[in-house]
Amino acid sequence: MSSRCLCLLAAVSASAVLAQTPTPNYTDGILAVVNDEMITVYDVAAQNVMVERKIISSYSPEQMADPEIRRQIQERISKSRYSVVVDIINEKLIYAEFESIGYKLPSNVIEKRIDEIVRNDHQGNWDEFGRRLEQTEITMDEFREQIQRGIAVDYLLIQEVHKQARVSRQAVENFYNNHQANYTKASRVRLELISVPTAADAKNVLEKHDGGAKFADLAEQHSNHPSRKNGGDLGMMAVKNMAPSFRDAFNSLTVGAISKPFEFEGNTVILRVAQVKGANVRPLEEVADDIESILKRQQRKLRKREYIQSLRAQNYVKIFFKTPIQPKKKG
Repeated sequence: MSSRCLCLLAAVSASAVLAQTPTPNYTDGILAVVNDEMITVYDVAAQNVMVERKIISSYSPEQMADPEIRRQIQERISKSRYSVVVDIINEKLIYAEFESIGYKLPSNVIEKRIDEIVRNDHQGNWDEFGRRLEQTEITMDEFREQIQRGIAVDYLLIQEVHKQARVSRQAVENFYNNHQANYTKASRVRLELISVPTAADAKNVLEKHDGGAKFADLAEQHSNHPSRKNGGDLGMMAVKNMAPSFRDAFNSLTVGAISKPFEFEGNTVILRVAQVKGANVRPLEEVADDIESILKRQQRKLRKREYIQSLRAQNYVKIFFKTPIQPKKKG
């Protein structure tokens, strides 16, 4: 199911999540207007429900009792809701452009998408699907309209953004020559590890590292892995024998770089590449397709930003909050 459909069917859970969130209670109100369409606080909270659940679940009950941790959670949720508002604004702008051009979607395209949703997410059970719609207080016509808007937005983005991305052979070669370290294969590697209970703990470690603390010192102070006694040093190991999640993290790193936090055996871990041996540079022909994909993603990101900016200049957009969203307390 698309993210837009998930947002619709998850809306019924929004109130429950809001009640668990250690932020001020929200009252519904207008956050933004795009032409003649309003974006409300509840619209945003409903679309953001799964993200907020993930944020909250990354903290233990003991951490939630800490006022500073609760402040951090509130800040993270506020920022995520602001991001949702921007996404909603952009989608409304793109759909308005779709309509202004005069494009029309065949009704069978919309019905086919709905059939796919029922088949893939409800095992083809239309009764179950209908009950889910009733729970969300969304009519079938409203759901169909949302599906139509989603398809329209995707179509226009493909035409105006994705198809415009073109990468020359010279650009691929230049990228390859400037990023040789990214295409070096090693047979053996020495890693350093920091393992902590939660994602919040990992974020705290990274902030200290960004502030100048040495990785080895942080491992000794914070890691719950036996390697903490050696500053997190795991010793030299064969790349082929590494755990898949370790290997995936390592493949995106160069010597001296540290990974993004990832889950491993119930903990959140961070890796640092201390040394590699047996390094060989992969030939251009072996990685050319990957490089082209990277460059196209970069082009699409830039093109989408420019496209949205041009749409904003052509439409009425009014935002009634500062970044991030500052919620109003009830009463």
